[in-house]
Amino acid sequence: MRCLGLDVGSSSINGAVLDLETSQVSHIVKEPFSDPIGGLPPGFHEVDPEEIYTRALGVIDRLNVQAPDATVLLSCGQMGGIMLVDRKLRAVTNYLSWRDQRTMIADADGTTTLERLRNCWPDTVFEELGKELKPGSATSSRPFSIGVSEN
Repeated sequence: MRCLGLDVGSSSINGAVLDLETSQVSHIVKEPFSDPIGGLPPGFHEVDPEEIYTRALGVIDRLNVQAPDATVLLSCGQMGGIMLVDRKLRAVTNYLSWRDQRTMIADADGTTTLERLRNCWPDTVFEELGKELKPGSATSSRPFSIGVSEN
């Protein structure tokens, strides 16, 4: 059985045909990842979701030519980002990359969003999350989703 593999990374979108019976990987395809949106404040790293979609679809289309019999798409990624979508799965925000550092910008008190978030959590929550709270992570970017409508 052959399937398609897709890895959406921060520098490239990679794909390959995977033969699950022979453990062979073939027809590797790479597409550069989308550039960040320009003109944003320092520390912000956002990407147009339509651009990511178009490039990922291009990789999948190229793989389909090599493996038209593939009926499964496996996807992975090492680093995460966040993008909010509505109930119809339409993007309502840009993709915020793990490279985004806005949670490290100090406010007038000299406190960062990351520090404020950590201070709101009891130790049990921090433990449950594996003591992971890093700038650019989906967990630390959550405060920026407040106020987005659910149209």
